[in-house]
Amino acid sequence: MFNWNFLKNPRSLFAITHDIAVIAVAWFFAYWLRFGFGITDPYISTMWLNLAWVIPVQVICFLFFSLYQGIWRFASIPDLKRILNAISVGGLLIATIYLMVKPYGVIPRAVLILHPILLLLLMGASRFTCRVWKDRYQYRALSFKGKPVVVLGAGAAAVALVKDLAHSEAWRVVGIFDDDKTLIGRRIEGAEVLGAIGELSGFTSKHQVQHVIVAMPSVDRLTMRAAVDVANACGMTVLTVPSFDDLISGK
Repeated sequence: MFNWNFLKNPRSLFAITHDIAVIAVAWFFAYWLRFGFGITDPYISTMWLNLAWVIPVQVICFLFFSLYQGIWRFASIPDLKRILNAISVGGLLIATIYLMVKPYGVIPRAVLILHPILLLLLMGASRFTCRVWKDRYQYRALSFKGKPVVVLGAGAAAVALVKDLAHSEAWRVVGIFDDDKTLIGRRIEGAEVLGAIGELSGFTSKHQVQHVIVAMPSVDRLTMRAAVDVANACGMTVLTVPSFDDLISGK
């Protein structure tokens, strides 16, 4: 059973309206490519007549695969997989219905192949373009706000932390320090790995950074303690990203 609550959300209504338009655009371009950049007269009318039932079939597949429960600015690989599954099932249904019924004249076989491919490209591109725009432009203003903070560590926890802080008004990541020399000079979510943890004091004294977040929850306690001691020696306020075990135990 479909959940029709998405109709109450203006963004979901925009998304489904967008996808309906994209279905029509992909359908037109499939014909356009099939006939060498020019659709001949006999197929123009049947193209639009068949589109009248192609759109509902494809939209039902979109609803079945819950395409409108996600948020475009958080579009990810699982979202792309759902789009791929919905378009694939829709393409098979459209081809089956056409071969069994032929509602409004002939649909070239190439169109039945090209349409799902074009639809996938257009829908995927629109969603990931929205995500890129949100990440690069909407949150760009936040990069000049918040307290400057340095992150120690460049592992998975640090990457997730820097990514989240990029959307924060309270903190502004000004650099990352990690003992992996192969990472020095590289950027993680826009923040540069400036050097080894032992080089922290020179940076903080020059840039007057007062806060540091130790994002190394998976390392042993001695390594964590050494990183915290370096930050304490610089007179910085130290915060730590807890390990999963500490979260579960409530420490």
